[in-house]
Amino acid sequence: MASIRKRPRTRAGKRVGWRYYVDYYDAEGKRHWLACKTYQHAKEVKAEKEREPGGDPYLTVGFCARQWLAISKPTIRRKSYEIYHGVVNNHILPTFDHRRVSKVKRADVREFLAGKLESGLAGKTVSMIQSTLSSVFQVAIENEAIYRNPAAGIGRTLHLHTASKSIDERKAFTQAELDRLLISVNALDPEIYPALFTMARTGMRTGEVVVLRWEDVDFNRSRIHVCRSADGRLINEPKTERGKRMLDMSEGLKEVLGRLKARRAEEKLKYGWDEVPPWLFHDKHGKHILTRRLTGPFRLILTHAKLPEHHSPYSLRHTFACLHILNGSDIVYVQRQMGHASIQMTADLYGRWFAKSDKAAADRLDWRDA
Repeated sequence: MASIRKRPRTRAGKRVGWRYYVDYYDAEGKRHWLACKTYQHAKEVKAEKEREPGGDPYLTVGFCARQWLAISKPTIRRKSYEIYHGVVNNHILPTFDHRRVSKVKRADVREFLAGKLESGLAGKTVSMIQSTLSSVFQVAIENEAIYRNPAAGIGRTLHLHTASKSIDERKAFTQAELDRLLISVNALDPEIYPALFTMARTGMRTGEVVVLRWEDVDFNRSRIHVCRSADGRLINEPKTERGKRMLDMSEGLKEVLGRLKARRAEEKLKYGWDEVPPWLFHDKHGKHILTRRLTGPFRLILTHAKLPEHHSPYSLRHTFACLHILNGSDIVYVQRQMGHASIQMTADLYGRWFAKSDKAAADRLDWRDA
């Protein structure tokens, strides 16, 4: 606790006024006196000192980082935990492990992140380091070791939060490129053709398509229900609540999946299975395929189709959105099919594909007297 003490201010042995002192102890138990010219100033200083943390002054960044990882592990996906674990161990701990959180200043964090940028790390990677470090210091705040987060907001100072990727960076195929790709898939690896065709026609994520079950496909209503996502062999709910969605199934996709269902019935007889595995896309043991079954042969397929090697199966998701927009689909429809959290997100990601000029639309607002 802090207190205000009033002492006379003298000149030539005579009292000419009063001086006010804020008497307080810091987190390490050291006593301090701060002189203030007015009582109001002293009250403000006293209030500020009373807001200062009273927790362990020797708490280290390393301790808070490990505590944050332990707290986060049960509540986040395995892949996300592995990413955060890598950020903490490869970037944060080598610099801050034994530093007291109370001794880390904003200038230290800014210099640390600037050094990461200068070392050649991408802005997105450094942004991840900054957000992770901010979460670590939040643990220190909750432990009352500090009351301000020295990493908060520094991403904006260093311009780490860049604008959304351009459409070129989003790596969408043109319609002609998509046609060539699907022909190459069917020629080189027909087993994965239905899965990749499903992604191209629905915009599903790779982790969503590999765990589709036959019960999710409604041939009568031409709908597909997305309600799960794969993380290796682990199966979770989709990334967001919007990720649970009903997708429209085109006639072409219905035909492809219908042939696949008939083939699965033939395989049941051929291999003597008791029943057809529930997964649309499964291995010889009846387990759903892993995402690497789609990503593994993709570069060879791209080479065969004479397409740039920077593409991945995820490019099919971007292609779905971009081609819909180019064909005049409503942004609300695209958002719902993609499972985006908001229309704003869809507009930010794919807004450049919308027509910037439409003279016919302008003319439709004209009216004439009867």
